[in-house]
Amino acid sequence: MSQIRFILFLGLLGTCLAASAQDYLVTTRTDTLKGEIKLLTFGQMDQVQIAIDKKKKVYKPMEVSSLFIGGEFYKPLTYENSIRFMKVLKTGYLSYYAFRLPNQTLYDGRYLAKMDGQGIEAPNLGFKKVITRFLEDCPEVTAKIKADELKRNDLEKIIDEYNLCIEKKTASSAKEIIAQQTGNIKLDAVKKLQAKVEAQETLTGKKDVTDLLADIADKIARQQSIPNYQLEALKGLLKDNEPTKEEVEKVIVLLSSN
Repeated sequence: MSQIRFILFLGLLGTCLAASAQDYLVTTRTDTLKGEIKLLTFGQMDQVQIAIDKKKKVYKPMEVSSLFIGGEFYKPLTYENSIRFMKVLKTGYLSYYAFRLPNQTLYDGRYLAKMDGQGIEAPNLGFKKVITRFLEDCPEVTAKIKADELKRNDLEKIIDEYNLCIEKKTASSAKEIIAQQTGNIKLDAVKKLQAKVEAQETLTGKKDVTDLLADIADKIARQQSIPNYQLEALKGLLKDNEPTKEEVEKVIVLLSSN
């Protein structure tokens, strides 16, 4: 009896998996349509036919964002003055695709496409020259290719290393932008305090304060840390100065977080 239940369970599981793996397409309007899907090739432009409840409709590649057919994902890409639905092999800033070469049914062609819109057919002849030019924005990767550490048979590894390189560069650029923006906020606060100090003709120790603020501003511009002793000195010099109280508090808070 338990054996029968197990067989029934397997049958139910298979049905559920089949249903969950149903083919679908996503339109450029983000609609998801499930049904029986066929890829059609007409001249320079692939099209896709979907049958839903026995009703068939054909979509042009400009109307489709992606496809899922038989457990594989496809995306429309421009290739040699044509638009083809290509099989997704690897995704990232640099993605890797398989496509059907002219007059062929198998997906033997290989295509590389960057998120910025650049794309090339994966070269066989002149691989080193072509691929290093295409990936020149990551010298550490192209250096390995030029030194024959990475070759045509290592294409997927090349893609992985290139994507990792871009990821690091993007993270580094983001940190630089954040640091620059933070520095601008700190520098603006110091300049406002400097203006308040300069406006007070009878301020005791005014030159010491202005010299200290000038040095702090210079350190911020150079993205250097501000020593605690300078912050303590600033608080001490202006502790009884009511006109600058608000600006001093703001500067101390901002510079204490560097």
